Amino acid sequence: LNIVETDRLLKDLYKYFNLDYKKYAKHLYMDSNDIKKIALSNQLGTHSHSHIPLGMYKREDILEDINTSIKYFKHIGIQKPLAISYPYGDQRAISDDLFNVAEDLGMKLGLTMNRGINLFDTQIQPLQLKRITCNDAPGGKNANPAFWQDIPLV
Repeated sequence: LNIVETDRLLKDLYKYFNLDYKKYAKHLYMDSNDIKKIALSNQLGTHSHSHIPLGMYKREDILEDINTSIKYFKHIGIQKPLAISYPYGDQRAISDDLFNVAEDLGMKLGLTMNRGINLFDTQIQPLQLKRITCNDAPGGKNANPAFWQDIPLV
């Protein structure tokens, strides 16, 4: 489903079950005060505005979507974030255009969903950082001991 279809479906479901979607949204999502609290600790990044796989879009569309998110932050009195976590973040959802737009907008860090550790003995690309999820970490449901075997501990 695209964004419009998803929105319509959710509204119809809330109506069908006689639920107040605004009430649920208030408890499920952050409001501007929550966002400001995170920003005060300098740990706020963007995740785009529309939460679409940005790497599949044209450069102009990528720029517009991320800029919309930045404008919202400015509107509520927050400085432009310096980090982005790319929506979906897998190989289909990231691209050189996306990395270039992030750099052009002044982003310093970009988190992909590419699994791995960013070792300092290799050339790290700050806008293309790998990460692990809780599920991948030791003890997680998808943890693979072989993944951790060759990672230097110092």
